[in-house]
Amino acid sequence: MSLQPPRPVHNKLSHNVALLAVASGVLYCSWPLGYLLNPNATRGLASNLTVAGQPYSLVFVVLDITSGLLAVLVMIRLLRFMSQYRRSRILGIAVLGLGVFGLLTILDAVLPLDCVATATHACGSIFQDPYFIIHGIISVGSIFGLTVTIVALWWLLVRERPASVRLRYALSAVLILWFVFGLGTGLFITFGLPSTDSQHAFIVLNSLLLACTPYLVRRYLR
Repeated sequence: MSLQPPRPVHNKLSHNVALLAVASGVLYCSWPLGYLLNPNATRGLASNLTVAGQPYSLVFVVLDITSGLLAVLVMIRLLRFMSQYRRSRILGIAVLGLGVFGLLTILDAVLPLDCVATATHACGSIFQDPYFIIHGIISVGSIFGLTVTIVALWWLLVRERPASVRLRYALSAVLILWFVFGLGTGLFITFGLPSTDSQHAFIVLNSLLLACTPYLVRRYLR
């Protein structure tokens, strides 16, 4: 008995999951909307847009929650889809990492920051603000989940079962940029340096990789 699902079902399922992943990625990258709805909060952390009391903060909270829910749904659909094939532990870990990212993104939105630094208002030190630390741990946890997904898929498509040369180089280049901007943003925030540009670039890369996850899973299963 063949483990391959019928091609029409395969194509329809892949298309539906891809749309969910793209929607999740687009909603996660909501910071450009901040320049229209709340320009004063765009000069610091992207999380400033979700702080209670900020203009349209509920809009950004809902966008993040929806993005997280869609990421979890993508995980569920991919796990069901993968059950039609021979199991790969690393691939399973990659997909589960997407679920961790989604769940913690939801929690991150539900527990936003409580202070936004502006030209006339300063927030306390991040190391003396327990709420900021909790929010930061959740944010790092969500990124860790996505890191597991990205690194696992990179390993599968570049090392274990090499894909086309073009895809391998593209995936490796994006992964390097992702780590550079991710590490740079973390260091800038830790030392109180301007991090807006690097953070926005990092979020864009997160959204891109999130949107491409179903495609990368499908490429491995071919």
